[in-house]
Amino acid sequence: MYNLIVTANKDAWTAASGTYSLPTERFLEFTHTRLKDHFEREDAQEELCNFPALFAYELGIDKPARTGRISSYVRSGRFIDIRYTLDDDAGATIGSADLVALQHLLGFESGFELQRTHWALKDIDLKQVLQTASPVTRDLVAHANRIALNFVRNILDAAEKHSVSINGHRIEIEVQRLPTMPWPSDAPQLEETLDGPWPQPVLLNCIWATGKVQIVLSAELAAGKYQGLVSIHLGVYRVYRQLIWINIAGLLKNDAGSEVPVRAFYALLSRIPGDQEEKRQRALRATRIREIVQSSGLPLGQGQNIDLGLIHLPEGNATLAPAVAFRRLTHLALLKLPFLLKEQADAVDGEVYLNPKVLEIGHAESAGARDSTPEFETEENDAGDAVAEAIVVPSPLIAESPPTKWSAETLDLRAEDLQPFLTKNGLMISARTVSQVCAALSAGKHLLLVGPPGTGKTEVARAVAESARAAQYCNGSFVGTASADWSTFDTIGGYGVEKDGSFAFRSGVFLRAIEQHKWLIIDEINRADIDRSIGELMTVLSGGRTDTPFTQADGSAISIGHGTGESHRVSATFRVIATMNSWDKTSLFRMSYALQRRFAVIHFSPPSDAEYANLIESHAKNAGSDPPLEPGIVTQMGRLFSRAGLFKYRAIGPAIALDMIRYQRRREAGVDGMLESLCLFLLPQLEGLETNSASNIFAFIRSEAGEAEHSSAFVELSARLNEMFPSLRSTSE
Repeated sequence: MYNLIVTANKDAWTAASGTYSLPTERFLEFTHTRLKDHFEREDAQEELCNFPALFAYELGIDKPARTGRISSYVRSGRFIDIRYTLDDDAGATIGSADLVALQHLLGFESGFELQRTHWALKDIDLKQVLQTASPVTRDLVAHANRIALNFVRNILDAAEKHSVSINGHRIEIEVQRLPTMPWPSDAPQLEETLDGPWPQPVLLNCIWATGKVQIVLSAELAAGKYQGLVSIHLGVYRVYRQLIWINIAGLLKNDAGSEVPVRAFYALLSRIPGDQEEKRQRALRATRIREIVQSSGLPLGQGQNIDLGLIHLPEGNATLAPAVAFRRLTHLALLKLPFLLKEQADAVDGEVYLNPKVLEIGHAESAGARDSTPEFETEENDAGDAVAEAIVVPSPLIAESPPTKWSAETLDLRAEDLQPFLTKNGLMISARTVSQVCAALSAGKHLLLVGPPGTGKTEVARAVAESARAAQYCNGSFVGTASADWSTFDTIGGYGVEKDGSFAFRSGVFLRAIEQHKWLIIDEINRADIDRSIGELMTVLSGGRTDTPFTQADGSAISIGHGTGESHRVSATFRVIATMNSWDKTSLFRMSYALQRRFAVIHFSPPSDAEYANLIESHAKNAGSDPPLEPGIVTQMGRLFSRAGLFKYRAIGPAIALDMIRYQRRREAGVDGMLESLCLFLLPQLEGLETNSASNIFAFIRSEAGEAEHSSAFVELSARLNEMFPSLRSTSE
């Protein structure tokens, strides 16, 4: 946490230490109610002063904010007298433009917070924000580097022996794991204790009838202006020749939407030639290399790239299986290698499988006139950071045109339209619920999906949006995850500082969904004070319109409504789908009845005992690299996840059980593995249970453990239960 004090006094915060007086009624403004109730007490003064402080100026005063500490404060009538000390290190100042750019990360509730003198307390790690929010990372989504690291790690972990065919040559790729690299010293947003170890690099031994070559696949950090962003790299072993570099974290921008495409660049030199004839020859060669890549079977993407699937934000889930992404990257690297190594023939042991001269066109590529620069090569600058700058795969936010039925007067979504998308994603939803969802949407309602964790609410919301995309009602889904810090800045938008220092309007999730002709999914809606966050949108959700105080770049007002004259027109087929956990220890707010009336509330429950048992059995035995579970453990899990077992006391969705199964199959530890999975995945879901219910669940688990009751895994499980429910101690000893 940190203290934020904003002043309109331009002479404040000029001395290394001093005093400042603030009106009492401004104390703990823009502060969460939970924090305000605690820290308004007189006995909380020492605790409040222990937090770091950020001393800032109101907008219009172009002076940097300073970090420091509040030494003490005294309430004196209408004012609070504050004694403070400023930090004197190099990172202790934040320019006014940078402060505005960081306002969302710093927990500012709206753009108006910097227009009012006040003292606020923010439940944010100030040091971490200031350390990681470089000019590049400010434009990225939260945890972009963590998402990118997991993405790259999954591909490296999925590396396996396979073969490809190029120009009639069968190339066998054998995989060798290399020693793990030490944790890098400069990795923004990452912590070794949470995210380590660094992904293990892989050596690919590529062998064909007439030769062989070695390629290294690794996780790297970019340099230059993209310093520290996690990237994936393929290069020729022991030779300085890069084949593929994708700055994964750099793709995950705040304005990239909820589905970020990942692409690998196959094209030619990034520098645009000045000579017209050279331009013509390069264009012809570009066409030829496209034909080569296309004939390989690799999926061509936008521009001169191949597709590696999508990353869903904010969760960071990849749509393409890591093993498939690994095979595509390897195949593309081998296609590019002959052209990149045509001046380094000794890097390949033997004869190469593809002659680089296939790109030569007429006399322009004769021995005397041939361009000596290898195709695909990138320009390097003196700093040697072409890796970070020249090869970063571009990911511009391309405005999608509206689908054919976006402006339709009515929506007609039927169960038979939705069911295939549910089935494709393995979602077991009753026919009755599917019909309710479709009928409510077609009747003009937005959806609120309510149920315990693990019942597939978010996945169902995505499937609904995908079925609407297929029916041409929208371009898919835009996903926003609510939090206690949400305000209208997050939903509608507000002013932010551009790179040139000017102010411009930045759309919130509601407007961004409309701009991209997508349906809006709000995950965990009850984590936010949603009435405050929705604000003027309450009227819009009821079919009305609203004018905002904001303007667009051309000076026109931003208005939201269903009419054709609005800057942001809400079509009759636009829908909001929200999810809410029926019990959630972090839930802070409830939706008002007025807002609930805008939604059809659909409740999700776990499947029937028979469906649950079939689900557990199929996932415990299905094909995969890990061995199936023992039959006895499958039976035990079926008894646990039933209405005669766990569900008598708390409903749990299938996702938790499936997490446990995946863990146990990888762990291969029998009953101990099951007990460990209970500790890792199930216990956190029991928070808030009554003691009697917890005692009964513990007794059930003990009976299922049998002889394993004396194992270290059971002792650990018992200890964790006792921590959560101290009154159980006597019964578990």
